[in-house]
Amino acid sequence: MLVRILLESLARRRRRKVLSVLAVALGIAAAATVGILSLDIGDKISRELRSYGANLSITPAADSLAISVGGVDYRPAGSGAFILENELVNLKRIFWRNNIVAFTPFLYVPATVDGRRAVLIGTWFEKPLPVDKSEVFTTGLKKLHPAWQVEGAWPDDQDAAGVLVGRRLAARLKVTLGSAITVEDSCDGAPCGGPSRAGTRPAPTSVFHVRGVLQTGEAEDEQVLAPLATAQHDAGVSRLWGKRCAGAKATPSN
Repeated sequence: MLVRILLESLARRRRRKVLSVLAVALGIAAAATVGILSLDIGDKISRELRSYGANLSITPAADSLAISVGGVDYRPAGSGAFILENELVNLKRIFWRNNIVAFTPFLYVPATVDGRRAVLIGTWFEKPLPVDKSEVFTTGLKKLHPAWQVEGAWPDDQDAAGVLVGRRLAARLKVTLGSAITVEDSCDGAPCGGPSRAGTRPAPTSVFHVRGVLQTGEAEDEQVLAPLATAQHDAGVSRLWGKRCAGAKATPSN
């Protein structure tokens, strides 16, 4: 009996019932569309921000104002400060740790590359970083600057002799992939960032091999990027990871 009543009810006034079904369907479709658009806009904004690289710069509190001309840092060796390498992992232990998607240190070493003044930058290219017993976070320049163009290959962090050379610097030095370059640091015989002690330590000279040519459209086109451990050794600061600044990239918070 109940089934027959329901069937007869559906058979009457079909237009009203069809309109009611259409109204419900349109409401559900509109709500779903708004939700999809809101999620998609957030993802697009996040991807756009990532393409620009680092949007956070972390510097020691005691650091001085930067004095850079043509990508060469002219501050005295005793200025600025360092951030300890083992403190970097704390970036993934803050409240907004899930918004930090990549970071890397930068150690700037004034140097002479094949007779030309330039800056040797020590950094991480792709480094796994243990956060805790259950999490290993992979970070470095490859994730921090996905829009950077590299002709050749990214150097390995374990390859002490592998470097990236900026496009404009490579053109002036007339070096190509696989070429060898000679780099001599210009810290006046003292650890970069420490008091000058000219004559107490001979300026180290290193031979590197060009693994890739880097094009960024910025100051990096005039610089040499090497594994952090290599730059630390040349600068005499083997226990320190970032002179003056580090770059980090974070997604926008919702």
